[in-house]
Amino acid sequence: MTTLSAQRVAFRLAAVAGLAVAAVLMILIPVAFAVVAGLLVGAFMHRLVLGGAKATVIKVLGAEPLGEGAEPRLESLVESICASHGIPEPELLIVGESALDAALVTRGSDLALIVTRGLLDHLDRLELEAVVARQLTADLAKAEAATVYAAMATRFGRFAGGANIANGARVRADFAGVALTRYPPALASALAKAAESDRMASQPATEHLWMVGSVDLDGFSLGARVDALREL
Repeated sequence: MTTLSAQRVAFRLAAVAGLAVAAVLMILIPVAFAVVAGLLVGAFMHRLVLGGAKATVIKVLGAEPLGEGAEPRLESLVESICASHGIPEPELLIVGESALDAALVTRGSDLALIVTRGLLDHLDRLELEAVVARQLTADLAKAEAATVYAAMATRFGRFAGGANIANGARVRADFAGVALTRYPPALASALAKAAESDRMASQPATEHLWMVGSVDLDGFSLGARVDALREL
């Protein structure tokens, strides 16, 4: 993700929506009233995008809440990592896919950690801990911007054009995660297992949210990411 904040990403949509409304209304009503109407529409769209981004993305991903006690191993790891490192504890959700993958969506400090069924079924405790740490060490401002961008792309197409999401974000997240656990082999092993399994179905609007996703980004293959971790 670029340095675009969630506010700036949402502002792009609000600005264009407001200008479009104002331009149409100028044909029908006095300019001053058209401009006011455009500003009101823009403000509404800005609030709508920011406020509803997290829920929109969760719905698009098909994620469902994990009931309390449904996955005690995951719950224990999340609770431990969050308590030890001062990270807001996320809502836990699951996608019933065989792919080994995880994503983080957020509205400020309101986090949702999404994991796949394949991840829970095929990773051992150390590997799962490495994945959880990787996801929860995300820069929350960038994670929120990524969430807003995904929601915009879902609702309105790739309207946030110019937001470059293929700039090494996945690799940086790998390194940030192992900096927390101090055990690179665990994340390397998790990614190696992911490389041997099915990958997520293609959803271009949300591709950048996933740890693995349907395609490689940034010019770094999954194998190259595994090799880089093994060299640490």
